[in-house]
Amino acid sequence: MTPESPSNRSEVLDYVFWWMSPLLLLVLGAMCWVNHFDAGFHRDDFPNIVNNRNVTSGNLGALLTSPRSFSTQTALADYRPLLSLLYVFDNSVRRDGSPAIFQLTSFLWFIPLPFFIYGLARALPAAQHQSALLAAALFAVHPLVADVVNYISGRGELIAAGGVACALFVWIMLPERLPSTLGLDRYKIPKTATERFIFDHGAGFERLYKSLLRPPTHYLYFVPLIVALLCSPAATAFALLAAAYTWVYASPVATSADVPSGRIWARVIPGAVICGGWFILHTALTWSYQSPLRIPALHYWLSQPRVAMQYFIWFFTPWNLSADGGLLPELRFWPPEILLGIVGVAALVALAVWARRRPEWRGLAFGIAWFLLAQLPFFLVPQTTADSGARMFLPSLGLAIATAHVLMHFALRAQTLAKAPVVFSVLASLAILGILVSLGLLTWKRNAVWSDDLSLSRDSVQRSPNNQRALIQYAQELISRDDLLDAREIVARAHTAAPQDARSEVSVAETLDRIGRDSDAETHYKRATMMWPRFAGAISSFGSWLIVHQRLPEAADWSQRAIRLNVFDNQARHNLMDIHSAAFEWTDVSRVAKAALAVDPDDERAKLALTTSQDVLDRVGRAERRVSGQATFNDYLTLSVAYYRAKRYQDCIGAAKEALKQQAQMAEAYANMSACYHSLGQDDEALTALREVVRLRPDMAFAWSNLQILEAKKREQPTKVK
Repeated sequence: MTPESPSNRSEVLDYVFWWMSPLLLLVLGAMCWVNHFDAGFHRDDFPNIVNNRNVTSGNLGALLTSPRSFSTQTALADYRPLLSLLYVFDNSVRRDGSPAIFQLTSFLWFIPLPFFIYGLARALPAAQHQSALLAAALFAVHPLVADVVNYISGRGELIAAGGVACALFVWIMLPERLPSTLGLDRYKIPKTATERFIFDHGAGFERLYKSLLRPPTHYLYFVPLIVALLCSPAATAFALLAAAYTWVYASPVATSADVPSGRIWARVIPGAVICGGWFILHTALTWSYQSPLRIPALHYWLSQPRVAMQYFIWFFTPWNLSADGGLLPELRFWPPEILLGIVGVAALVALAVWARRRPEWRGLAFGIAWFLLAQLPFFLVPQTTADSGARMFLPSLGLAIATAHVLMHFALRAQTLAKAPVVFSVLASLAILGILVSLGLLTWKRNAVWSDDLSLSRDSVQRSPNNQRALIQYAQELISRDDLLDAREIVARAHTAAPQDARSEVSVAETLDRIGRDSDAETHYKRATMMWPRFAGAISSFGSWLIVHQRLPEAADWSQRAIRLNVFDNQARHNLMDIHSAAFEWTDVSRVAKAALAVDPDDERAKLALTTSQDVLDRVGRAERRVSGQATFNDYLTLSVAYYRAKRYQDCIGAAKEALKQQAQMAEAYANMSACYHSLGQDDEALTALREVVRLRPDMAFAWSNLQILEAKKREQPTKVK
């Protein structure tokens, strides 16, 4: 038997490793994502899309100009104009409110992402086809992707990741990494149709290609970058990632080339200007809406190293992924989570610095740098929650590149072994395939978790048993399905859990109120207002609770305070409309309703309140106009009734007296006066007026009844000692 030649062995290894890989990945991808389309709307999807009239009505002007139009909840206000337009497009395709078209569109945006990752990983210096393909495959079937693809409100991060990967690929390749010509043989005598085509059009292709290498086209990466920026501020990390690439691969230290550093780093500047400008603009546009909800800066910044390490752990233990990790943004040094987070991040930085100095490990250095730097846009500006699955998406792409580089480094080392290289190659390929299949199975299971809010909240509680926000969301889902027994148990756990944030405290209070635990509900409302004193949503919600419990003066004070903190808080205005309506203060009802409609022209409660108040006020106006000229006693009597309905008691008495001037024996006028005096607490005057009613109209039964009640009340009053 002749020994196997190196060339034959190489062909066998290449076949074992890669010729079947694309087909296997295609089958694996189709299998793990087949149940994605069963997912519906979740959580923020309802205020952002389902209940957002700007989206359902296609109000492009508002969506393109106002961050507040992004959501019906002011706390979720954001400026992502292209993302909003995509929501409008999806809604216009199918107007029945079905989430299917939204889920399909999100998946269509996901499909090119693995190709962008492959191109980017392949464009890295000294990168191989195998490691690039593995990086794309790892990310394409990783369960963390399911938490973004299934969540329609996470589409912005999905598009941002694709746009950044594409922009960075173009930025790397154009023009330095491209050959100076296409290399077409335009001088060969054509013998085939292809050679004839090249002979006829080759010169034109060469001119077009060279035009791409000239300076104006150096900025083609702006196109995918701007698309990404208009969908999510996470895309501002592009400038940092370009700097990371330069630091790892292109700087004089990395290349040992005699090139001025300024010339190399100058390529980063245009992208940095665009990303930095958009970061500042986006922060300025959204700061006023979200500032009352943001975690205090020191608490937030100290919590982020721990969050970064949590993302790192989730990537490598994807079976522990949770839609809500429930990390608390609090300052505590035991357990030493803050310190461990800082140490972990420092260790990753040291590993990246070490790997950069070794050419064979620079892919690892770039991946780690990507993971850390891609978190900076959300790190610099305190957010409303410490962690978020969507914020993990773009940084994890760097971990996929780093992991693929490490795995392929050892797999290719196995091929170089002198003994049994085919066996080691098969084992290495089976190990990698096993990892991908395992990730695909976890992704399939993760898609099933996102099928509805009940399964999603149940999964979050199972993975974070003490997460107050997850607990109360699970309880609310159980209540909506009339599972009150289990809901009470979950609510009790949420009641004793550590406070997550003011919004979760309000949710706990509302749910406790629904099951009749009023005193506990008030405790959580007050805790929410103390946790975030500038959170108008908690204050106006507390005002609504106070109205239900007939504590109207307190409700009015809290609601006015909410409006002072947030002029867009229509829930507080609804509270005030209810309070004024109960007191028949129709002028105030009209004023508050008009203010609410100025904030939201489609506010149905404000429209109804305005219509009702205007009807009452119009009656008074019509009655007043009747007495402006030659008025009869009946006109004054009508005016008196209108004043009484509007709770203008003194005016009611005055109009009744004017009627008596024209018709002194009018019992109805005295009846109106008695009712007004009683409402004003002047029972002696009310008794006098009622006696006149009984004298003039003995047949009025209600007058006799009211007279007897007031006289009995007067007799029961203790005699005052002079």
